Amino acid sequence: MEAIKFTQEELSAIAGLQQKYGAMTFRFGQLYLEKEAINNRMNDNAIEFENAKKELNELRSEEKILAEKFQLKYGTGQLNLETGEFTPSAKQPGVPQ
Repeated sequence: MEAIKFTQEELSAIAGLQQKYGAMTFRFGQLYLEKEAINNRMNDNAIEFENAKKELNELRSEEKILAEKFQLKYGTGQLNLETGEFTPSAKQPGVPQ
């Protein structure tokens, strides 16, 4: 059986498709890498978010301990942070006035 020779136009059409497939494969590779980078950033963000929540809980705990300490010492009332003056809410037995 004799070999059949494709025309230049047919060969060009095949080469064009191969180039398009190559470009598409490259594009998918780029998109995959971008997706992985985004996933990594999201994972890092989730870890950082959890750490920030832990720090917030620690701050709240510190605040509670400090508030309890001052309440035992001064009783309940209002503190003016600018002047440092504490105004008790009502006369409380056992608490210096």
